[in-house]
Amino acid sequence: MIKTAFKAVAEQRIVGWWCSRSVACAGTTDKAIPVAEYLVGGDRDALMPIRELLRATDFFLDPMVLVSGDGTIEAPNQSFAEQLELPAESLPGRRLDTLAAASAAAIQEYLRACTESVRAVEGSLLLRRRAETIALQARGVAYPPNTAPNASHVLLQLMTQNKGRLSRSLASRTPRSSENWSEIEQSLRRQSQILEVTLASIGDAVLVTDAQGRITFANSVATRLTGWPLEHAKGRLLTEIFPIVNEHTRQPVENPVAKVLKTGAIVGLANHTILISRSGRDIPIDDSAAPIRLPDGTLFGVVLIFRDITEQRQAEHARAWLAAIVESSDDAIVSKTLEGQITSWNPGAVRLFGYAPQEIIGKPITAIIPTELYAEEADVLARLRRGERVDHFETVRLAKDGRRIEVSLTVSPIKNEQGEIIGASKIAREITERKRAERALLEADRRKDEFLATLAHELRHPLAPIYNSVQLLCRVGHDRPELKTPCDILERQLQQLTRLVDDLADVSRVRAGRIDLKNEPVDLGRLLRSLDSSMRPAFDASRQQLILTLREEPIYVYGDSSRLLQVFSNILHNANKYTPGGGQIVVNCECTGREVVVRIRDTGIGIPTDMLDAVFEAWVQVDRSDRGAQRGLGLGLSVAKRLIELHGGQIEARSAGEGKGSEFAIRMAIYEGPDPR
Repeated sequence: MIKTAFKAVAEQRIVGWWCSRSVACAGTTDKAIPVAEYLVGGDRDALMPIRELLRATDFFLDPMVLVSGDGTIEAPNQSFAEQLELPAESLPGRRLDTLAAASAAAIQEYLRACTESVRAVEGSLLLRRRAETIALQARGVAYPPNTAPNASHVLLQLMTQNKGRLSRSLASRTPRSSENWSEIEQSLRRQSQILEVTLASIGDAVLVTDAQGRITFANSVATRLTGWPLEHAKGRLLTEIFPIVNEHTRQPVENPVAKVLKTGAIVGLANHTILISRSGRDIPIDDSAAPIRLPDGTLFGVVLIFRDITEQRQAEHARAWLAAIVESSDDAIVSKTLEGQITSWNPGAVRLFGYAPQEIIGKPITAIIPTELYAEEADVLARLRRGERVDHFETVRLAKDGRRIEVSLTVSPIKNEQGEIIGASKIAREITERKRAERALLEADRRKDEFLATLAHELRHPLAPIYNSVQLLCRVGHDRPELKTPCDILERQLQQLTRLVDDLADVSRVRAGRIDLKNEPVDLGRLLRSLDSSMRPAFDASRQQLILTLREEPIYVYGDSSRLLQVFSNILHNANKYTPGGGQIVVNCECTGREVVVRIRDTGIGIPTDMLDAVFEAWVQVDRSDRGAQRGLGLGLSVAKRLIELHGGQIEARSAGEGKGSEFAIRMAIYEGPDPR
């Protein structure tokens, strides 16, 4: 919009101007009057060219004339014609030296001095008026403004050296002339201020040069971007203030002002142009330059408009980068409206679904959704309208050839600049192979659980008669000391074998969710004391000390006593297995608020920090073969954890590291029902 406005200014030749040159007016010799291409007279609303102002007798009452650089008269005012007693219409086109009594060379030297000076040049002219010669004081300024030392014209103000010899008519109108000049001066100042404020408030940078490409004006945005204050930039060549290079090649770019001066046409920069500021900072810009012309078409300057497009370039780069990612992605990336109409379709989508973009864009997304899942898509769209994101949603989609493809979808809302949701972006990743592998693993896991359950069931059959036989043998050998040790070994190993078979059966039941709890209020202290009596022989045989620290009053929990007994038995058995001879196992029971915590600490070989969570996984064991620890199936702690969780409790392992013992903390809610006693 700003460029268009300046183009209009340049084409319509209505550029306002200001400068430091001045013309002294008769009766106002102590005031400086700005000279402009366009001057505003008094209360007039319209801008008037200098030639018209000179022809208007009520503007310039002192003799004034506009001459070209070679001395040709172009526009005299009426007072000038009256001084020479010649018709005003007969003067344009004549040379000033033909009216002079002095030499033509002197006239040309004076005019040359005026065109090259930035200030008014004082001089004297001897002109012929009929049979007499009149001496006139002259003040000449280069015209147009700010074009010295190469001005094309000179504006002359003339006064008789003896002011008393002025004609009565001129003398009588001097006050009016003074008033007019004052009005013109005030109007010009207002116009100058308006133009200066306008250019300063423009959001784009503005530089103005003369016909030689030297800076005459820069607004605040231009000084900030170039790094050159106006007072330092003024008079310098634009190429010094405005060095530009190609972003990619770093080669200098032809200066747009030079193009304008060469062609006289409006020009713009090519893409990827960088302005190198005075501090050396690279600033991506775009710009255009337009000529500034006089009413007669003479080009006397150029206006250059440019802006910092760093953010725009960054946004373009981000869009290009994102587009490249979308194009090269193996995933299908599709966008759609909130009504479900497809608006984009990347190559990944072509590979996955088989549709070319021209076949599918504009069609409803239901073209790739099985009929039975339409409701699912409606739910997704409803969530998007609420601004929600759908992550890793696993579903099924249809390919062009009718194949059903298992996919994982991530769907995100697309918002416009106002933050309004206008569509959705969908990323689809095929997971058919992964789902097939998952189903195969689940099937293998199911068969494994079936095998373990069958194995445990089959092992239980011989265990019953073996147990009965061991009990009978131990009773018979009660009176025979040589049989006591073998009997003790048989009993311990039979208990171990029974525990392993129970764990095998329970792990498959737990995984299948087939554990039925027979919950009732359980006195936790009594349950732990029963374990002490049943497991103490195993600790004594390992030369370990088992210490129970329990409260005298009962602590009740709500659970299955046989399963809770199995939990604590498994943990104590684990402590027995991994604590060397001479070690200590302490069982402590305490109440904290509305829960009870049973802590089982040992002085055993400890657990590595990275294994504290893993020890509760099925089939996982800490390798302690180098320490002579017994090995099992790695099921005891896994079963214990699942059973405690079925009771609504928690179990966690702690250890300061290898060789520093272990602690297992079991937390359960205290039973708050009626007293069971």
